[in-house]
Amino acid sequence: MQLFLLYLSYFLAIFIQNVLAFGTGPHISQDSVWLSSDVDSLSTASDVSLSTNRYEIVHAAENAVLPPEDGLEGILYDSGLSCNVGPVTAAEENFPKAPLIALVQSGGCSLSTKIKITQKHGTVAVIFYATSHKDDSIFAKKKNMGIPKNSGITIPVFFVNPKIGRELHGLLENSMKSPPKVINGKTLTLAIRVHMFPTPTEKLPTAELVLIIAVAVCGAIMCTFAGILFYLWRRRVARNPGSGEEIGVGEVLPMGKELLHPSEVKQLLTRTIIMTPATSHQSGSGSYDDSSSLLSNEENPCAICLEGMVGGDVVRQLPCKHEYHTHCIDPWLTSKSGECPLCKANCVDALKDINGDTRGTRRERFKQKYF
Repeated sequence: MQLFLLYLSYFLAIFIQNVLAFGTGPHISQDSVWLSSDVDSLSTASDVSLSTNRYEIVHAAENAVLPPEDGLEGILYDSGLSCNVGPVTAAEENFPKAPLIALVQSGGCSLSTKIKITQKHGTVAVIFYATSHKDDSIFAKKKNMGIPKNSGITIPVFFVNPKIGRELHGLLENSMKSPPKVINGKTLTLAIRVHMFPTPTEKLPTAELVLIIAVAVCGAIMCTFAGILFYLWRRRVARNPGSGEEIGVGEVLPMGKELLHPSEVKQLLTRTIIMTPATSHQSGSGSYDDSSSLLSNEENPCAICLEGMVGGDVVRQLPCKHEYHTHCIDPWLTSKSGECPLCKANCVDALKDINGDTRGTRRERFKQKYF
């Protein structure tokens, strides 16, 4: 049972995690690597665990292209204001063959101008940040960030808030302070590597997301409930392997109706319907005298099967004096309800009055039976 609940919790957690991740927006991951000047593929870089970060408060410019679905990686370098075509940057000198991503700050000129200038340096993408909260709020409201359509911009552009921008700028400054090192005759320089991931092409609507989670939770509750019932049934069968008894919902759940044990049902009177009253047969813990009722009476049918009581039928009389076929009322009392189907008289209470209350409370019987 514990293993079942563990597996159920695991798969539910995975399901909700995947659903919640379905609509994740663009994001940036960053780490540090040592690179040689002739490196042309960042997959061969030596990773350093000095700083590894993930930034999710990121906006992608609408009128710029998006990175590929598996992400775009490059070496980050500080491009400053990037309002004029300046000299070759240090990143271009150190890593002439590696893909470069420019970190650009606001001010001095339009964003379109900044991006076009970085494109001339062979930059594969731009991460732009505002140097003030005023500029940050302005750009955050513009989904296109001031980039017009058909602007000639062919690289991805991500906008981050001032805090993330300053953090990335600080990482670049710290990496420049680290002296190069020589390994196997190659000079390696510490660099900041970033991965830019795009916005998913599809987003799950909020209403559908809530519905899916609600269905998943309800399904988990139902599976857990079914698992508990099955567990209790297995425990009862294990304790009474030869009983062959079926378990009703009322027996399993404490809030269900009280049932009679087969031994208690046998205490109720039975008789066989015959055509003449002379040779009637009675059985049970007591007796009653009703000669007229011993005659076959098809006009007084069993209320469970709705068939008349004819000669040869064995019927059982409840304490409320209502009669039913034994093959109808016995399963009713042991698996469905300990009450009379017609008048709802409680047979359990009637037997208590006759035999004394030896059954205990319902909760005590439930604990004794299953725990």
